[in-house]
Amino acid sequence: MVKKDYPYCLAFDKIQGLGPIKTYSIFQYFGSFEEAWNGNILDFKEIKNLNENNIKDIFEVRKKLIPEQEFEKLNNANVNMITLNDDEYPALLKKIHDPPFIIFYKGLWDTELFDRCVGIVGTRTPSYSGKKIAFKFGYELSMYNITVASGLALGIDTEAHKGVLQCNKGKTIAVLGCGADIVYPASNKKIYDQIAESGLIISEYPPYTQPDVWRFPARNRIISGISKGVLLIEAGEKSGALITTDFALEQGRDVMATPGDILNKMSIGANNLIKQGAGIITSGDDIMECLGWRLDLNKNERKKILEKKESDTINGNENRNIYITNIDGIERFDLTPDEKEIYSILEETPIHLDIISNKLDLPLSSISGNLIMLELKSLVKQLPGKLFVRI
Repeated sequence: MVKKDYPYCLAFDKIQGLGPIKTYSIFQYFGSFEEAWNGNILDFKEIKNLNENNIKDIFEVRKKLIPEQEFEKLNNANVNMITLNDDEYPALLKKIHDPPFIIFYKGLWDTELFDRCVGIVGTRTPSYSGKKIAFKFGYELSMYNITVASGLALGIDTEAHKGVLQCNKGKTIAVLGCGADIVYPASNKKIYDQIAESGLIISEYPPYTQPDVWRFPARNRIISGISKGVLLIEAGEKSGALITTDFALEQGRDVMATPGDILNKMSIGANNLIKQGAGIITSGDDIMECLGWRLDLNKNERKKILEKKESDTINGNENRNIYITNIDGIERFDLTPDEKEIYSILEETPIHLDIISNKLDLPLSSISGNLIMLELKSLVKQLPGKLFVRI
């Protein structure tokens, strides 16, 4: 589509009840949206997909809406657009049942982002382990030059995006259930800005569209639609994240899941998916194998990647675990570097002192002393048998 047709395309997007199929029919009949905007009623009656209410709505909106002003609103919001008619439109998304006719976006549009893309979804209230897993796969897939798509929601989505952003060459796509110019949730403003700078923020909704609850299930079809496969990490039995996996199955995408603790109610959804035949994922290599993608790295290179991931420098402290900065609100606890390191490996399920010691390059006396301090700060609880759990 020629760019000069965009204002008129936006104008038709404002007409309720059309949808992508009817909108595309209008374009096919007239050859351009500008011609359609100026078309007569007899022409519109020739288009089989349109009913009388559609035609009435078109002419009512045409009386009071100025296409150029709609396009100016887009520019004022610093948002761009791609249409179903453009060559740059994601090829996989174009093949789903109801692709959005317009994708609004912030960031640098690069069709290569969609060449190898994996969706990562899950609960908004994950366990600490779930957060680490989402972060791990975001980071690891980025090291393999895989784009990670998610919804910028709290919980698993946020952690997956964070993992990508931690990797210098990582690329991630955030699919919003509101206008691409709106930060939702507001607490993710920093992540939103980082993605807008190095990745892509997309939405089927025009600028200034508020995040109404009913919009989010619809946006899930886009997460799966642009992805070759969808990975579920922790989800309750009736989690909204399962809507995405349902769309993925409907669209013929591969569905994968990480197995979870059977005592954790947030693992029910993922475990049930595995029972139904979803791919069992415990590493980035599993994802590559499940999707039939060749990993352009030999074993030694893979080993170097994973070693680098575990030893990246955080806040100037060599060999601090990469997940330390990924614990929500850890800075407010005013912990020492050693306390942070110990706290970062504790989980919501009990872990033995010997295992803690094996994971850390610290004297046992230091670990024991720091665990006592963490207990005094009400962050850790000691259980019988030298077991410790993060509160």
